[in-house]
Amino acid sequence: MIALTAADYTAVSQHVALLNLTGGVVYDALILRAAERAGVDRVLTFNVDDFRRLWPDGVAKVAAP
Repeated sequence: MIALTAADYTAVSQHVALLNLTGGVVYDALILRAAERAGVDRVLTFNVDDFRRLWPDGVAKVAAP
């Protein structure tokens, strides 16, 4: 379990705003922030396009199950 800090929430909010995204994609961004902090090897999702759009540095780590 990864606890996000206030700074994490701020960074995610700013990142999503810079991409001009709203809605449920914010939750995807928070999941990716936690994954990044945890140093995961892979993020599995049925929503690959949104996750890759949010995390360009982790594109190779995002895959469909």
